[in-house]
This record gives sequence, C-alpha cells and structure tokens, in this order.
Amino acid sequence: MSPSTALAIQEKLYTHSMELNHENWDGTGYPDRLKGNEIPLYARIITIADVYDAITSPRVYRPNPISKPLQTMEKEVGKKFDEFLFRKYATKELEKMNK
Repeated sequence: MSPSTALAIQEKLYTHSMELNHENWDGTGYPDRLKGNEIPLYARIITIADVYDAITSPRVYRPNPISKPLQTMEKEVGKKFDEFLFRKYATKELEKMNK
C-alpha cells in the first residue's frame, strides 16, 4: 500500500469517527442512534477523550474545570460510554495523576 493510499484511508476513518462521536453506548445518541459495538471503536475512543477534554478545560460558560472528571464521567458508563474502554482510559489517567 502506498503512503498516499494509507493516508487517505486514515483520513476517511478519522472523519467517519468524528461524525459518530455523539453516538451513545446505550443507543440514545445521534446521528444514527447506533448502540454498543455498532459504534466504531475509534468513535467510542474519541467520545471519551472529547468529554474528558470538555470537562477539564475552562469554558466560557464554566471557567473552572470540573475537579473530579473521572468520577463525573463514571456516571455515564453504560449510557454514553463503553465500560471497557472507559475503565482503560480511567486507569491510564489515574496512573498519570499519581506520578
């Protein structure tokens, strides 16, 4: 496979994942109301990272980031987030915090 072909595939995968990062694990998201493993893996990963970034970064409407983001996010496991992926992400974040 040529580098340009690989890059084109990667860009398409990324774009598709970004289009689906508002899908929820329980099927209540949008645009396609996908549920569980119907949601592509990359989209599920991006969802977790996007929410973490959103609640740990200052926003115009909320200048102070949420102090316990993982505890806040844990409430959405099984609803918004894939439990397995969230646990992996949370473990890595906790490892970074404890260094």
